[in-house]
Order: sequence, then C-alpha cells, then structure tokens
Amino acid sequence: MRNTTLAAFILVGGSLLLIASPVHWFMGNKMLGNKLLATNTSTEVIDSVQWIWNFLSISMALLGIWGMFIAVSARKNLRYVRKQALSLGSGLVLFGTWGAFKPFFNPHLAFFALVGLLILVPGFFLSKEQGPYK
Repeated sequence: MRNTTLAAFILVGGSLLLIASPVHWFMGNKMLGNKLLATNTSTEVIDSVQWIWNFLSISMALLGIWGMFIAVSARKNLRYVRKQALSLGSGLVLFGTWGAFKPFFNPHLAFFALVGLLILVPGFFLSKEQGPYK
C-alpha cells in the first residue's frame, strides 16, 4: 500500500479528533456543569472541573493536529513518522479501550479507540526506510 493511502487514513483520524474537540468543549462543558449543579457541588469544584474539561478539549484538538501533521509527514515518508503514528495511535487505542470498559461500559470513549486505530494500523504499514532526512 502506498504511503499516500496510509496518510489519508491517518489524516481522517486526526481530523475526526480535531472536529470532535469543539463538540467536547461546548456540549460537554454545559452538560458537566448542569450535572454538578444538580448535585449541590461547590462553585470552586465546578470551576476547577470545568477548567480541566477545557484543558482536555484543547488537548484533543492538539492531538488531532498532531495526527494531521503525521499524515503530511507520512505522505512525504519523512523521518520518525512511523514511530509517531504508532505512538499516537497506541495511546488513543489504549485510552479508548480502557475508558470504554472501566469502571462501567462507556461507548463514548470507544471513539478514541476507533480514531486510534485509524492512526495505528496505517502506522504498521508505513515504510521503515527513511525519507530525505537520512
């Protein structure tokens, strides 16, 4: 399989993660705030949890952008791209799998495993021979 095709799968994975981050930010932040207000949680705790939620949303966007950079580098067969795809994909698959089944079934976190597979699987097929930066 050509690196262009593999890069397309990685690009889709990174793009999905980037597109999901604003949804995570806006919809999740509101739902989380409403749930915490319903449990009579103090405003300091609610603010802290929402700041963490915001950080996670930004981190999702940055991971998606990193995936998109990996896709561009994979297409050009640049140095270390295989290791990056395997690292990012493995992390997302492990988090998504663990999160989907522990401590209870949470199908929303399985999204991360699917995105991770879009990055991880092509990473196995990327050329081991390094590109122009030998």
